[in-house]
Amino acid sequence: MNVATPGLRIFNYTFGRRDLWGWRAWIPVSVMVVIVLLITRSLRPLFKLFTNIWEDWTRLTFGMLGFMPLLIGISFDEVDRLYSLPFMAVLTFLMVGTALTHLRSEHQWQRALTLLVGIILIATIATAAPTVYWLKNGWVNVQRMVMTAITVVAVMFSPALIGLLRRSVQFIQAA
Repeated sequence: MNVATPGLRIFNYTFGRRDLWGWRAWIPVSVMVVIVLLITRSLRPLFKLFTNIWEDWTRLTFGMLGFMPLLIGISFDEVDRLYSLPFMAVLTFLMVGTALTHLRSEHQWQRALTLLVGIILIATIATAAPTVYWLKNGWVNVQRMVMTAITVVAVMFSPALIGLLRRSVQFIQAA
């Protein structure tokens, strides 16, 4: 909502230099939701999504792993290509390895451990490499970078609270 796209023309409206998208940013998402509801003609897939997440919270964390390429791209923004290339290759292998190991794991604790190790490694490299680059070539707030990485890992593992809630409900029902 806080993005400006100067010169972009949509439906006879031209965005100005400081003209933010605001509420208009929700239009594509709303159109997508309507299209999906028209195609499926049911809310059953949405309910199935929530029941699957209730049964195994690692699925939601695994889904958030799909945002890592975007976050990595943002963290390496304006970093020299020759410097970032080896890190991008390593991060790609880590993401693919994490995903494959997660998919092949049979137990929930294995999936959770795989995601934990993979996401922490990815977040650490995606934070440390640009920080080192900007310490040598410019300016960087190291404390802010570290806090950002910790926040990303915490948000990605927030679905673990669903698992704790589920266990609490099961414990109460069993008592």
